[in-house]
Amino acid sequence: MAYFDTGKIADTATSTDARSIFDRLVKFIATRATAITTRPGISPKQIVAAQKRAEAHRRAVDKLMR
Repeated sequence: MAYFDTGKIADTATSTDARSIFDRLVKFIATRATAITTRPGISPKQIVAAQKRAEAHRRAVDKLMR
């Protein structure tokens, strides 16, 4: 009859699971980071222009409400 050290077997499986979970987490974060940096279209100039338009719109509404 063979003797199996269940502590070693469980530890190996747990460390493999932890490594694969960690690898999946790293891949997920890397994917999210590249999605943020490669988002097309909006430049800082466009953001500032949108803020100025919103401010002008708020002033126009305030003027109408008076």
